[in-house]
Formats: sequence, structure tokens, C-alpha cells
Amino acid sequence: MNSSMWSKAVKGAPVSLIIEIFKHRLFRGGVTYFFATIIGSAIPMLLLPVLTRYLTPMEYGTLAIFQVIVSLLVILIGIDTHAAVGVVYFQKSGNEIRSYIGNILLVIVACFVMFLFIAVFFHRHIAQTLNIPPYLIFISLFVAFFTAITNVGLMMWQVTHNSKFYALYQVSMSLFNALSSILLVVIFHMGLKGRIFGISSAAIVFGFISMYILFRNFRMNFKIKKEFIKDIFIFSLPLVPHEISGWIMSGTDKIFLNNFVGLKMTGIYSVGYQIGMILGLVTAAFNRAWGPYLFQALSTITYSKKIKIVKVTYLYFIVILLLAFLLSMVSPIIIQILVNKNFQASNEFVIWIALGAAAMGMYYMVVNYLFFVKKTHILALATFISALVNIGLNYSLIKMYGAMGAAKANAISSFFTFFLVWLLSAKYYPMPWFSWSKIKSIGA
Repeated sequence: MNSSMWSKAVKGAPVSLIIEIFKHRLFRGGVTYFFATIIGSAIPMLLLPVLTRYLTPMEYGTLAIFQVIVSLLVILIGIDTHAAVGVVYFQKSGNEIRSYIGNILLVIVACFVMFLFIAVFFHRHIAQTLNIPPYLIFISLFVAFFTAITNVGLMMWQVTHNSKFYALYQVSMSLFNALSSILLVVIFHMGLKGRIFGISSAAIVFGFISMYILFRNFRMNFKIKKEFIKDIFIFSLPLVPHEISGWIMSGTDKIFLNNFVGLKMTGIYSVGYQIGMILGLVTAAFNRAWGPYLFQALSTITYSKKIKIVKVTYLYFIVILLLAFLLSMVSPIIIQILVNKNFQASNEFVIWIALGAAAMGMYYMVVNYLFFVKKTHILALATFISALVNIGLNYSLIKMYGAMGAAKANAISSFFTFFLVWLLSAKYYPMPWFSWSKIKSIGA
């Protein structure tokens, strides 16, 4: 699509629709989650001045690998059971919901015990392969377990429309994480262990708080029900490959860097990744507000409304790409202010990471159509293909270009994912993406 076509697509932007979107009840409700996500994610970002001054690049690399392990274990232990909550809450009675949630927690405990058993026998081998201390394997298991519990609690507050408590909880957890890390790293001079224990303490404390609130407010029933256990696995297990594909897209760059280049460069790259993903936090948070509005709009859609939504989407594409370039332009200033001189080289990765984040923001705008028509199996296949592409690109480009290869692989695979999902969404839920005359004719 050339620049003249882009300009035609957005000329005379549908201001009335934009105003309607921002006034819509569902969008305004999603704004609470938007700001909760932004603030909760921004707080760890503010730790950069502390962590890059008290941790070496190698220690920061170890921290990055630890966080990659935790994110994988959250998928394997939680097996997306919290997503089932969002479905069954509106399908079952009060007593059934209490029993269902109780059985979800039992499934999470069972998965945790299974992986803990595996870790007892293989933790040294896994740690040696990843070049990290063995104790981090066990800590990551406990962090993932309590995070999975917290995810169930957060989902319960979402389905009960308790957005203010959701926001307060998420921001409080991030603050606890940050303040405990500062205390342990700066005051007690614990270095990497201080940051690890800060993350762990936040996960464990708020995991217990989640369990307490679930017990008190929802009075869960822990009697094992085979039909609920079966239903939980039938719903959740098919989501795991999709989640793992997403993990591959965001985590394998650091695993490859660790093995090919070393922990020091992994740490420097991770700082650049964190700066570039500022844009990713914004787009993911925006999707929390946009998604519910779009789903309701599609349920009573007209062709004219489709045209306007397409026009707004193209405008969003342009804005998000411009923001990616803007972030890359100001990143030298951000890094100079926030980051220790040992990590200054991280700036060269920001443009590629930001472009990748922009591509994923564009992905969010088209993937919702597949969710609307319930083609999640198609989405799972698409993300699996994208994950394979990501692995291949990381392997080849890191070997050729080092850490810069990882950044380029991130951007290329993200755009590949966006275009692939866009094609699939256009197939299963046709929208007038290329009706240029219609798009041009509808303005405010």
C-alpha cells in the first residue's frame, strides 16, 4: 500500500465515530483496565535507573532469563484456566460457579506439584543449559504458581465488573514489587537476588491475598467434580499451544542470545527491549478498551459502520507507526537519563523493538474479528506458524548479526504475524479493507 493510498484512506477521518467510541459505555469501562495496565507496567519501568546502576549487564541478563522462565511456567501451570472463568461465570449458577472455581484452583495446584516434581530431578540440567543458578528454577515455579492464582482472581473481578478493585489490585501489586526490590537491592545491597526476591515476594503475597478474597467473597467449594475437571481441561488445554506460541514470539530471542552471545549482551538487549516495549504496553492496554466496543459494534453492524471502523483502523495504523519512530528518536534521551552507562548500547535495539510492538498493536486491531467468529483454532495455527518463523529468524539472524539480529527478528516476525492474521480475519469476517472509493467518501 503506497503513501497516497494511505492518505486517501484516512483523509477526512470519521470524527463522529471516534467521539462515539470514546463515549461508549463499554469503551469507557475498558479505560479503567487501560490505565491500570499502563500504570502497573510503567512502575517496573521506573526501576531502570536503580537496576542498571546496581546490577551488572550479566546480572540483568540472568534476570531476563528468569522472567522468561516464569512467563512460560505461568502458561504451563495455569494452563489458561482463568480464561475458563470468563466463560462459565455467565453459564452456571452460583453454587456451580463456586465449585468450578474451586476445581480450577485444584487443577493449578496439581500442575504445580507435577512441575515441582520434575524440577527436583532436572533443575540442575535445566539451569546449566540456561546458564543460570539452579535455585532460580524453584523460585520461578513458586512465582508462576501464585501468579496463576492471581490471574483467576483478576478474571473474577473482571467478570463481576469490579474494574476499580481490579485496577487498585494491579497497581498495588506493581508498587509492592518495585518498593520491595528497591529495599532489597539498594538498602540491603542484595543485587540480583534482591530483585529476584522482590518479584517473588510480590507474587507470593498477592497470590495469598487473591486466595483469601476468593475464599471470602466467592466461598469456593473444593470438592472434586470429574465433569468440571474434564470441562476445564477441554476448554483450557487447546489454548496452551497458542499461549506457548506467543511466549516463543516474546521470549526465544533472549534464550538464543544467552546461548549464542552470552548473558552480558542479553542484559543490554533486554534494557533496549524494555524501552521499545513501552509502545507494546500502550497498544495492549488500548485493546482492553477497544475489544469490548468492537464486539458489540459487530453484533449490529451496518456496511457504513464497517467503512468507518476500517477508516479508524487505518488511522490507528499510521499513528502507531509514527509513535514507533517517535519513540526511537527520543530513546537516546530516555536511556541517557534512566540507564547506567554500562547499558547505553541498548539504544540501538529500540527502533526494531518499537516497530515490532507497533506491528503487534496493529495485530490487535485485526485479531478481534477471529475471536468474534470463534475461529480460535485458526488463530492458534497462525500463531504456531509465526512462532516457527520467529525461531528460524532468531537462529539465523543472531548468528549473523548478534544481538541486533534478535531485534530484527522480533520486528520481522511481528509484521509477519500481523499480515497473516489480517488475511485470515478478512477471510472469515470480511471487512471493506480495500474499498478505497467508499473509505474516501465517508468522512465525519
